[in-house]
Amino acid sequence: MEYEHQKRKKRRAWFIRNALLYQLSILTDQSRRSHQRTAWVYPKSGYWWSDIVPQMNDKQFKDNFRIHRRTFKQIPNQVEADLRRRDTVLRLAIPVDKRLACALYSLGSTSELRTVAHLFGIGKSTAASILHDFCNILVELFFGRLIKFPANNQEIQATTDEFLQKFGYPMCIGCIYGTHISIEPSTGAETDYFNYKKFHSVIVLAVVDASLKFIYINIGAPGRCNDSYVYSQSRVLDVMKNPIYAQNYLTIQNT
Repeated sequence: MEYEHQKRKKRRAWFIRNALLYQLSILTDQSRRSHQRTAWVYPKSGYWWSDIVPQMNDKQFKDNFRIHRRTFKQIPNQVEADLRRRDTVLRLAIPVDKRLACALYSLGSTSELRTVAHLFGIGKSTAASILHDFCNILVELFFGRLIKFPANNQEIQATTDEFLQKFGYPMCIGCIYGTHISIEPSTGAETDYFNYKKFHSVIVLAVVDASLKFIYINIGAPGRCNDSYVYSQSRVLDVMKNPIYAQNYLTIQNT
């Protein structure tokens, strides 16, 4: 009897031990899986960006991205803090240079976002998000610093001299023009954005200097508006009323 009792005791201990080991293995496996989470994504190649672009010569690179390769390498130093995204437990973030190239290609071509996404091996919505983020960064970091009217007598003199030398126009600081950018209007706003050319648009009013560099841009007025209205609502009139411009004038035949 004592022998049978000891056998039952050993079997019970063996069963309990195996049950504990089994429970421990389940807990360990669940813990491992929780730290190795992944998200399934549709496989995309991105062969053009990873294999073709690195082989492009300088001319081909500029034709595709509209800037020199050396300029492209300098831009990340100024936008990296705003353009970079963090890695997550699900996937690695898209590198800054790839995000920059994607945005520049979108801006410099007529390709659909679907095509851009295919070239860079990313999703269409991701390509749209990158473009939107990059444009916001450009406006925030560079617009006020690079696109501006001459701000002092020295800059005004340099601009008027260049216009006179290149085109024969005295006392000119800029050329102004407006154009229509085709859009798809939101529902209910079709009439406001339908222009005299018979398509929906927003209006761009711009001023350039003698080197054809933008010194003023106003964009967003509905296509239905006429040019004079857009001009009257812009900041150009306020800028030209600045006393600094009144000091620079030319007397022609005593008039």
